[in-house]
Amino acid sequence: GNQEQVGRALRQSGRARSEIWVTSKVGFFPPGSDKLWMYSADNVKGDEPASIDKCLQQLGVDYVDLMLLHNPIASAAEYNAACLPHFFEHFNSTGSDLAVRPSHLPDGSCLRDLITTAKGMQAREARDLAASRSVRERSWRALEEAQRAGKCRYIGVSNYPVPLLEEMKEYASVMPAINQVELHPGCALPELVSYARQCDMAVIGYGTGTFVSITKSPLVTQLAEKHCVSKIQVVLRWMLQRGVVSIPRSTSKDHIHENLHITHFELSDDDMQELDGLDRAYPFYWDSRPTIDTL
Repeated sequence: GNQEQVGRALRQSGRARSEIWVTSKVGFFPPGSDKLWMYSADNVKGDEPASIDKCLQQLGVDYVDLMLLHNPIASAAEYNAACLPHFFEHFNSTGSDLAVRPSHLPDGSCLRDLITTAKGMQAREARDLAASRSVRERSWRALEEAQRAGKCRYIGVSNYPVPLLEEMKEYASVMPAINQVELHPGCALPELVSYARQCDMAVIGYGTGTFVSITKSPLVTQLAEKHCVSKIQVVLRWMLQRGVVSIPRSTSKDHIHENLHITHFELSDDDMQELDGLDRAYPFYWDSRPTIDTL
């Protein structure tokens, strides 16, 4: 991760700690998962207390403003199925050596659909419902304890679908303040956004830039020209008007400035409905269906 670099930037900023919002995540990998893609021994479920302490040490702070559970994954098979979207359009668009190519077989079959279905079946066959719930419950209790100890002001989850949020009501003393999920016009999650609003839970959406760069939507281009803004500004404004917090990534100062300036225009009701119509429940990062199958 980049926690040591962020900590160094915090110290060099000259700002008081209370002026800067710091978010971090723990609980990335399921137990016994050292062979998985991106594995790090510092971020395994069941070791959240140690992961939180290391996070604070690397950042050089006494607390973070928000600590998230990275995902609800409870087994290696579940992880392998849920993270699959990365390896198709997203990795192909970035030129990653890990990208699955070609996209279709000679008979026209979509490889993403075939592999996703197969991995989903493997996860369902390997599932242990009681063990999965135990992993999720233990992870959340660790965050609750960290909040009581003053190590984080708020606690939340990431990549949690509605059924698993409902399950949390059975074991959580404190419900998540935030759910961070992949969210953009192609994966709009209307049920989750509505559910979060009813529960007074904030939704943070990631993946906006990836949606814009991969889909090259003619509608987004048309609306950008209509409002004299960039395509990413159209999508960020759509999120803002839906009540979703956006966290676009950028290494360019100009793009960061552009991402912040989305309050000088407004999408009409027709604009919003047209963008809503792009929803295909199609993620580029994370497939929540394998986790729902553990209920």
